[in-house]
Amino acid sequence: MRYLIALSVGIFSVVWWPMLPDLSSVIVVLALTTLLSIKLPLRFKKSVWVALCIGWGCCWAIFSAQQYLQHQLPEVLNKQEIIITIRRIRKLIKFG
Repeated sequence: MRYLIALSVGIFSVVWWPMLPDLSSVIVVLALTTLLSIKLPLRFKKSVWVALCIGWGCCWAIFSAQQYLQHQLPEVLNKQEIIITIRRIRKLIKFG
């Protein structure tokens, strides 16, 4: 249960960050830390794994936030008012 809570804390902590870091550097650091934590003694392993769950949760949130930011309008179009009109044309198609 503590690992799930740590993962949730990592996911929701990204909300308070003023700027998103580069995702590739975060993944490399977390992957190396995860590999190095396997060799740790048992007394340190639990606290390191909780910290890693927070880190991987942050990584997931950074990825999701970057995907969300790609779907926003550019700043040039954000302030403009655009009118969209749709014209429907009905055609009756007779078979036979």
